[in-house]
Amino acid sequence: MFTTFTDLIFFAMLAPGLGAALAPDWSLKAGERLCLGIASALTILYLSAFGIFVAGLNPESLWCLPPAALIVIAWKRKKIGALARDAEMQSLLGHWGVFVLWTLGLLALVVSYSGGGWAGDWLEHYQRTLVFMQQESPHRHFMGSYTLTSRPPMANAITALFMEFSPGQFSDYQLFTTLLSTLFFFPGWLFYQRWKGPRCTDALWVVVLMLNPLVAQNTTFAWTKLTCTFWILSGSYFLLRGVMDEFGQRARIAGFLCLTAGLLTHYSTGPWILAWLIAYAIWCLRQSGLLRTVREVFLIGGVCAVLAITWFGWAAHTFGWTDTGTSNSAAQEWHQQTPREHWITPINNIVNTIIPHPFRDMNKDLIYQLSQGGWIRDYFFNIYQTNLPLAAGFSGLFVIVCTLLRPPATKVFISRPEIQFWRWFLPFIIVTGIVVSTPAEGWGLTHICLQPLVIIGLAWIAPCVPRLPPVARTGFLLLLIWDVGAGIVLPFVIEAGTTHANALDALPVQGFEVTRLNLTAMINYGVKNAHGLKFFSDTLGIPAPLAATFLLALLALMIVHVRHHATGTPPASHADT
Repeated sequence: MFTTFTDLIFFAMLAPGLGAALAPDWSLKAGERLCLGIASALTILYLSAFGIFVAGLNPESLWCLPPAALIVIAWKRKKIGALARDAEMQSLLGHWGVFVLWTLGLLALVVSYSGGGWAGDWLEHYQRTLVFMQQESPHRHFMGSYTLTSRPPMANAITALFMEFSPGQFSDYQLFTTLLSTLFFFPGWLFYQRWKGPRCTDALWVVVLMLNPLVAQNTTFAWTKLTCTFWILSGSYFLLRGVMDEFGQRARIAGFLCLTAGLLTHYSTGPWILAWLIAYAIWCLRQSGLLRTVREVFLIGGVCAVLAITWFGWAAHTFGWTDTGTSNSAAQEWHQQTPREHWITPINNIVNTIIPHPFRDMNKDLIYQLSQGGWIRDYFFNIYQTNLPLAAGFSGLFVIVCTLLRPPATKVFISRPEIQFWRWFLPFIIVTGIVVSTPAEGWGLTHICLQPLVIIGLAWIAPCVPRLPPVARTGFLLLLIWDVGAGIVLPFVIEAGTTHANALDALPVQGFEVTRLNLTAMINYGVKNAHGLKFFSDTLGIPAPLAATFLLALLALMIVHVRHHATGTPPASHADT
C-alpha cells in the first residue's frame, strides 16, 4: 500500500504537477494550457529517459529529475496557483481524480489478464520497459520474435523512468501504465467542452467514460494504446483549433508536435498524421500570405523532425533503415502476402470492422472454451473492442441513431464549417485506420488505430444524452446497463476470479483437451506464473468484494451528481437546440 502511495506521488509530481508548471502562458483556456503542459512534461521525461539509455549512463541518473521538477514547480508557484483557482481547472482535475480512482479500482480486480484474443502484449511491453530501466541490450528479442524497432519507445521509456523511483516490480509497471493511460482524459475533456451545451454537467463526461467497456479494458491492460490516444487527441484538438477556429500558428505547431510524439508512442498514429496533413494542406491553400504560410510549413516540419529523429535516427544508426522501417508486424505481414491478398485483405478488414460479427459468418474458434460465462464474456469483449459502431457501446450507438433521426432536438453545438470538416475527415480516418493494419482480422480492427475516434465519439455522444426525449433516455439507460453488465462486470468478475482451476486445468472433451477459459486466458495466466509476476491486485491485497463495493459507491456518487444537475437545470430554450 505504501509503495502504491509513493508511486502516485511521483506520477502526480512529474506529470500533472510539472505539466502545470510548464503550461504555456499564451491565450488559452485553463484546460488547454494544462493539456499542453502535460504534453511538454511527458516529452521532457521521454527525452531524459531515452537520452540516458542511448548515452549508456546509469539509470540512477534519473533521480535528478524529481528535485529539478520540484524546483520548477516552486519557481512557477504563482502561475500554478492561478491555474488552481480557475473554476474549469478545479473541475477538470477533480473529475480526472475520480476517473483515476475508478480505473485503479478496476485494476485492483485483475488477478490475470483475459478477454478475447488479447495475450502476451502486456509482457512484451513490460520487457521493453526493462530494457530502458536496466540498460539491457537493444538487440534482444521480445516474446521470441519482436525486435526493439517493432514498436516505438516513448511510452516504455517514460514508464521505465517512473519505475526507477519505485521498487521496479511488475505491479509498479502496471500502475504507471494505467496512470499514463488515464491522461487521454484531458484532451477528451477539451472535445467535450467544445461541444457541450448549458444542460451538460462535467460529471456526465466522467460517467460516460467510466461505463464504456472499451475504456475500462484499455486503461487496465498494460499496453500503450491509450497513452498514444492522449497524443492523438491532443494533436487533433489543437489542429482543429488551428485550422477551424484560426486560433494561431502556435496551436498548429503544438498539434503536429503532439502527433509526432504519438508516432513515437505507437505507429497507429500514422493514419491520423496523414489525415491532418491533408486538412492542413487544404487550410494552407486557402491562405493569402504565401511566404508566411511557407515559413510556417518549414517551421512545423523542422521542429517535428527534431523530435522524430531522436528515435528514428538512433534506430536507423543502430539497426539500419531496413530493420527500422520493416520490423513492425504490419510491414512483415504485407511482405508475406500475395498481390491478390494485398487487395482482398483490406476490403475484408473494413467489412469486418464496420459490420458486427453477429451479422456475418466467421470463425469463432479463438474463444472456444468450457466456461459458458467466459464464452459470453469473450464474445461481447470482441464486439466492444473490435467493432467500430459498437465500440461506443450499444447505448452510444443508440444515441447516435436517435440524433440522426431527430437532429433538431438533439443538436450539439458544432458550427457548419466544422460539420463539413468531419464529413470527409471521419470516413478518411476510418478507412485508412483499418487498411494500414495488413494482417487479416475476422473480428475487426477498431482497437488498433481507431480508439481515439471512439473517444471523440463519446465526447460527442455525452452532450446529446440530456437532449434526448424521455422515452429515448430510458432506452439509453437500459442499453447502458447492458453495456456495463456484459462489457465491464462480467469481464472483471472473471479476471478477479481467475485461478489455476479455471484457467490451466485441461479437461478431456471428445478426445481433445480444452481449458475452462479460452486459450489466450490460459496463456496469460501461465505466463504470469512462469515469470513469478505479482500483479497490482496481488500487492495491494484488497479483497475483490471490497474493491467492487468501492467502485459501486464511487459510481453512485457520480450518478447522483449528474442527476442533481439534470433536475436542477431549467429546460433548454429553442435557442440551444
